[in-house]
Amino acid sequence: MGSFISQELVTVETAPGGLFDRKQIRPGAAADFHANEYLRLNVEQLGGNLESSLHRRARFESMAKPTTISEMLHVLGDTEDLQFPIFRRNDTTQEDTLFSVEFDLRRGAVAVFRDNPKDRANMLWDEHTSVPFK
Repeated sequence: MGSFISQELVTVETAPGGLFDRKQIRPGAAADFHANEYLRLNVEQLGGNLESSLHRRARFESMAKPTTISEMLHVLGDTEDLQFPIFRRNDTTQEDTLFSVEFDLRRGAVAVFRDNPKDRANMLWDEHTSVPFK
C-alpha cells in the first residue's frame, strides 16, 4: 500500500485470526518482493503447494535488484523460469497473472497492465491523480 500524499509505502501480511505484520518501505530501500507466501509472520501457510512461490521468490533474489519502475516492471514480467515464471501466462501450473499494477508515488500515477509489463505498450490503463505534491 502506498500514499500519494505522504509518499509512504508499506507492505502488509495478513493471516487468519487478525494477525498482521506491517513493514514500512523507506525511500531508497531495496525493492521488496512477495509471492503469495508468509515471509514475516510465523504461521502455517494454508492452501497447499508453495513450490511456485518459492521458485518466483528465488528468481527475484537471483536478479539484480531493481532501482527504477522500469526495472521493476522488467522483474514482474520475467519468464526465465519456464516452470514457474514470475509473469504467468499458460505456465506449467495453468495459472495466469491477471494484472500487474504500477503505482508511481512520485508522479501520482497508476498504470495497469493486462499482459506482460516488460513492454509498456501492453499498458491497459494509465491514470494520474490530482494530489498536490510537495
